Amino acid sequence: MILIWNQNYIYYDQYIKKVTTPGKKKPSNVRENTPRNYRELWQTAIKQQILLNRMEKENQKMQADEELLAVRRMKLEYEDLVNTAPEVAQQWEAILQQGVRCRRSEIRQQIGRGVCKWKRGEIWNLIVAQTGENTPPLPDEFVTKFSEWGKGYDDLKSQLTPHQHAILIDLGRTFPTHGYFSGALGPGQLSMFNLLKSYSILDPEVGYCQGLPFLVGVLMMHLEEEEEAFNILKFILFNLNLRSMFKPDMTGLQVAMYQLTRLLLETNPDLYKLLDKLGVDPSLYATPWFLTLFAANFPLGFVARVIDLLILDGKAAIIKVGMCMLLQTSHRLLECESLEEVMNIIKTDLPNLPKQSLEDVIRQAASLNVSRQLKKYEVEYCVIQEEITLNESGKGESYSSLSQQNVNLKKENAKLTERMSSLEEDLDKEREAVQSLHLELRQQTQKAESLENKVLEAEADRTRRQEAEAMNIKLLEFIK
Repeated sequence: MILIWNQNYIYYDQYIKKVTTPGKKKPSNVRENTPRNYRELWQTAIKQQILLNRMEKENQKMQADEELLAVRRMKLEYEDLVNTAPEVAQQWEAILQQGVRCRRSEIRQQIGRGVCKWKRGEIWNLIVAQTGENTPPLPDEFVTKFSEWGKGYDDLKSQLTPHQHAILIDLGRTFPTHGYFSGALGPGQLSMFNLLKSYSILDPEVGYCQGLPFLVGVLMMHLEEEEEAFNILKFILFNLNLRSMFKPDMTGLQVAMYQLTRLLLETNPDLYKLLDKLGVDPSLYATPWFLTLFAANFPLGFVARVIDLLILDGKAAIIKVGMCMLLQTSHRLLECESLEEVMNIIKTDLPNLPKQSLEDVIRQAASLNVSRQLKKYEVEYCVIQEEITLNESGKGESYSSLSQQNVNLKKENAKLTERMSSLEEDLDKEREAVQSLHLELRQQTQKAESLENKVLEAEADRTRRQEAEAMNIKLLEFIK
């Protein structure tokens, strides 16, 4: 309005100067201010004000975009283990454009090469969407067991949980040096609180566990919205069955540590024997590894790479990473003579390995296929626990009888596991074949449509020629 008043004042001043008096001649080049001229002046002023309003809105939008970009930069304030090559980034762009139609083997190969942190959230969403299409839905037991199962994130976030005090205490302990989470009850801590509270309401069996904030924090660094991070958290804990590690009895954690030791026994027996001799129980080092996904001690760039594998391979990923981590310094561990020396290397030297060495650990873990062995070890653990329970209750059979049953079960389990692995490999091959057939069918359909269009164009051309010939014949007859 001030702009319009100033313009009107200028027009009024110019008008006064152009008034003709008896002692003042009217200039010859001055137009008379008719009502039409005033209307044009007002229209010009209104257009200029509208333009200024639009410019102000664009400036506000640009300022908001800059603020969002600044928040995103703050979230991603960590160093990658290795710089992603430009060709790798281009290949990821091509995979993201393909969407869920992309082959799983191609995604696995690309994750081994590296992931650009600016695209990591999109890549996680792609893997989750692709996994959801190729796996059966979650069992109905969760619907009947959990009263809040069908509610959305906003409904869960608006409720109260008995774990609020424990969550608030742990907020300041999670990534305290990271800018996004360092502010007391800042945007980072507030979002983390909302996610942890919502999950504790959704899954009362797990409720809240101290390792969960690290997983939630890494998800929030790479995803824009809280609900998006909550959906991937739900996928990891339920679809990938990581929640068994965070239950009060931590059965999943015990199974994972047993699988790690058995895998180490087969891979490097000398290192296994040394750790067993010195009394280095896996609970001393693997518990913080698995519960925090290596975030308690290792750099964020390494943790993000672990979660890349976790979303792709499930719980097996952290077991493979743990084993490769021990193998990375096996030569130094074999020189140790006491438990203190071993723990010093594991807790101090391993997190401070060069970035390239940590990346080598990830790539080695990504190349391993130990699903058959891990399933076998899980069955072994369950059988051993059943034997222990029976012996403690006094209802167990003799040791020799149980041992023989155990041997028979192991043989049968090995056969079933081998058969299952063979069927899974066949299923993967069939899935890839189906995907290739879909792609080929799409290409053939496009070719058929192209040929059909060409046929239609040819028929149209032929019709036009026939009509032109008929017109020529009529014209000749008319001329004759």
